[in-house]
Amino acid sequence: MAERMRVGSTYKNGWFIAPLVLAGLLMGAELLWGRIWGSRGVLTVLGFGLMLFASVVWTVIFMRRRWLEIGAEGFEIDGPGFHQVWRDLEVASLSWSTKRNYANGVPKSETCFLAVADAKGRRAKMAHERGLEGTTAFADFASRLFEGLCGRTREHLAKGGELKGEGWKLGREALSFTAGEIRISEISGVAEFDGQLRVWRKGSNDAAFGVGAGTVNATLLRRFLDEQRPKEEGAAIDSGDDLGRVLFERRGPRGVLLYLLGVVALLFGVPIMTQALGGGLLVVGVGLLFFAWAWWVGGLMFRCHDRGVSRRTRSGTRTIRYRDTAVFTYRATRHFVNGAYTGTTMSMEFVSRPELGREKITWSASLQGMDEEIDKLRDHISKVMAARWVEELQAGKPVDWTPNLRLHPDGLEFRPSGFIGHKDWVKKSFGEVAGTSLEKGFFYLFIKGEPKSSIGEPVSAPNFFPGYYVLLLTLQPPR
Repeated sequence: MAERMRVGSTYKNGWFIAPLVLAGLLMGAELLWGRIWGSRGVLTVLGFGLMLFASVVWTVIFMRRRWLEIGAEGFEIDGPGFHQVWRDLEVASLSWSTKRNYANGVPKSETCFLAVADAKGRRAKMAHERGLEGTTAFADFASRLFEGLCGRTREHLAKGGELKGEGWKLGREALSFTAGEIRISEISGVAEFDGQLRVWRKGSNDAAFGVGAGTVNATLLRRFLDEQRPKEEGAAIDSGDDLGRVLFERRGPRGVLLYLLGVVALLFGVPIMTQALGGGLLVVGVGLLFFAWAWWVGGLMFRCHDRGVSRRTRSGTRTIRYRDTAVFTYRATRHFVNGAYTGTTMSMEFVSRPELGREKITWSASLQGMDEEIDKLRDHISKVMAARWVEELQAGKPVDWTPNLRLHPDGLEFRPSGFIGHKDWVKKSFGEVAGTSLEKGFFYLFIKGEPKSSIGEPVSAPNFFPGYYVLLLTLQPPR
C-alpha cells in the first residue's frame, strides 16, 4: 500500500472542544468564587458534567476514526473495530459531495465526502479535508474509482442493464423515476444547481427531474445523461421561453404564522364587537389584514434562468434578461457564532437599461450551506453580462463599471483611494496593471511602479462582478 491518510472523524470538533473549554472556565470560576464567598461546588458539578459529555463525544469520534491506504488496484480502510479490504472492481455504486470550510468568513479548505458500496451491500464512508488549491491523493483516488465505475457501467448499460440511484433508474433509452419518465432523446440539459442534479425536458423551463447532487450514483447519472442526450454544436438550449431553463428558484413564505394571527384576531374581535363595536371592528380588520398579507406572500416566486431573472407576485410577473441588465448588485454576508458558520444573508438586485424603463427586481434571503451554489449562480449571471460589455468595448465604447471604476477599450479609469474618499479620475492602460486581488470583501488594483494598491473597491458595489470578469479576460495573456 502506497498512500495512507485519515478519512474519518477528527478531534477538531466543536462538540468535543467547546465543553472542555467551558468546563475549564467553570472550574476556574469556582476556585475564584470559593476564595471570595466560600465554595458551593455548583460550578464544579457543572464542569464535571461537561467533561463527562466531552468524554462521550470523544468516544464517538474515536470509534469513527478511519485511515485509508491506497494500492495500485484496490484500497484498505481500517479504524477502531473496523477493517475492510476492497478491490476497485468491487465498487458497484458511488456518491461524492464537498463542503467548504470557513475561517473568519474566508474559505480555507474543503471537506470531500466519498461513499462506496459493493453488490453485496457492503458500504464504506470516507471524509477527507483538503486545501482549495490543486489536487490531492484522495481526489485522485476518488477520480480513479469514478472512472473505473463509469467504464463498467457503460458496458452494463450496453448489454441492456440499468444504473440505479435514490428513486430513479437509467436505461439505454430513458430515465425513469417516481413521478414519470424522460426519454434520453427528449433531454435538453443536465446541470447541478441549488444542491441538486437537475434534468430538463425539451420545451420546458422547469426541471423535469431533480435529485441530491451528493446521493448515490448522482455523479454517474450526470456523466451518462450528458454523454447520451442529443446535442447540437452551437445551438441554443431549447426551452419554453426567452429566459431559458430555471437554475434557481425560491417561493415566498407560506404565511402559516400570518394565517394563525388572523384567526386569533378574529376569535378575539368578534366577541369584542358585542361589547364595543368600534374596537371589535378594529381587531377584526387587523385579522383580515393578516389574511391578506399571508395570501400576498404566498404568491411570491423568485427565479434565475439561463438568460434572465423573473419575480412573480399576485399582480403579475416581471422579467429582466441578463443582457438587458444595466446594474447587477450582489451582496453576501456570512455569519459566525464563536467561529462556527451559521448561515449567509445575501441579496441580489437587477435594474434594466434606461431605454427599457429601468425595471427593478430585488431578492434577499438567509441561506445556510449554499454559499458555493449561490457563488456559481452569481458567476453565471456576471459572465452573461460581461459578454455584452466585451461587445461594447470591442465597438470602441467605454463602459461604466462601479462608481469608482470605468473600462475603456485600451485601459481602465479609476478614482484612487485617498485619506478621505477618492481622488480625481486616473486612466491607465492595461499594460500598466501589475495585478489584482480580492481580500475580505474588497477588490485591490495594483499599478506597476507603485508600492501599494491604487484603489480598494468593495465587491458589493453595483456591477462589480461583471466588470471583474471583463478585466480578467482582458489581462489574461493571449492564447
